[in-house]
Amino acid sequence: MVMAMNEQEYHRMRAVEDRNWWFAGKRLLVQALLRQVARPGGEALILDVGCGTGATLAALARFGKPVGVDLAAAALAYTAQRGCRRVCACDAQRLAFADGTFAVVTALDVVEHLDDPVAALREMGRVCAPGGSVVLSVPAHPLLWSDHDVALAHRRRYTARLLRQHVEAAGLTVTRLTYGYAAFFLPALAIRSLRRRWGRGRAPKADLGMVAGPLNAAFLGYLRLEAAFLGTANLPIGTSLLCVARPAERPGSP
Repeated sequence: MVMAMNEQEYHRMRAVEDRNWWFAGKRLLVQALLRQVARPGGEALILDVGCGTGATLAALARFGKPVGVDLAAAALAYTAQRGCRRVCACDAQRLAFADGTFAVVTALDVVEHLDDPVAALREMGRVCAPGGSVVLSVPAHPLLWSDHDVALAHRRRYTARLLRQHVEAAGLTVTRLTYGYAAFFLPALAIRSLRRRWGRGRAPKADLGMVAGPLNAAFLGYLRLEAAFLGTANLPIGTSLLCVARPAERPGSP
């Protein structure tokens, strides 16, 4: 079962994700990992599971031909407005594609929404071609749980150990596991601890990281440096976890 995110959050997301430091930074971090597993400018098919409102599909187009799937009507409508045509309604736990269709499968902040993340990860491995990669991001650290997670219908925040367990239980082999947003971990811990203590009774609302323009630019500049660092090494702490995994070789694969 996929937990339904509050539809209003899709509207808020679409309004800010092109320029907001958190969303733009996520695309930078993911592209840093993709450069290690995919050839820029290639023609291979790339599947984005849970494509949201479509901003990531444009970034993935640098590495191949992106295909987006999502269950939310609002997400698909916004994606179509961007001019993305290779999109469809599809359950992450029952992907409507043949085995080995995609060179890369991405699922960015998706599996934390699922009752059965292992089933979805197994499906991602199934549709990923031999030698291909599955690239994931998830929110990290249960101690950061807040009304942000409630508003986004998260089932869990991940530890590195739990994410590895879920990925390996799906028959995938982890080749890279790192944190992201390292500099934001302590501020997030402080802010969310205060909200848990003093913000009881307020309606859950996602924290979209809205800040003034100069600060937004500074945060995004930092994330460009972090993305460059991820080209060579892992980060030991952060508010997100990023994972690259490979599907097991199938019988008869070359």
